[in-house]
Amino acid sequence: MKKEKDPPLVILSRALPAGVIAQMVLRIGFAVVALVFGSVLLGLFIDTRVTNTKPLFTLLLSIIGAIASVWVTYKLAMGTVPRARKAYEDWAEAKKNNGESA
Repeated sequence: MKKEKDPPLVILSRALPAGVIAQMVLRIGFAVVALVFGSVLLGLFIDTRVTNTKPLFTLLLSIIGAIASVWVTYKLAMGTVPRARKAYEDWAEAKKNNGESA
């Protein structure tokens, strides 16, 4: 008897549940906003209050904040992989167990 395959979208939805994706997107969003906004504010503060060099530190820290946000995005996304893998393995195990009992 031939086993029925699940459509790719079903497998993808089991491997990346909405809760896992939502939590990852929120964490990445907050981290990126905090890094970029914080670096711009720090640059403006240094430029206006400390050194009086108008755009220098603002531009420099903005670039550093953007690069740091890419790195943090990568690290947070890779931190989600074990939870997504566990969700998929749990689903595959439950499907296997249901198939054996039927």
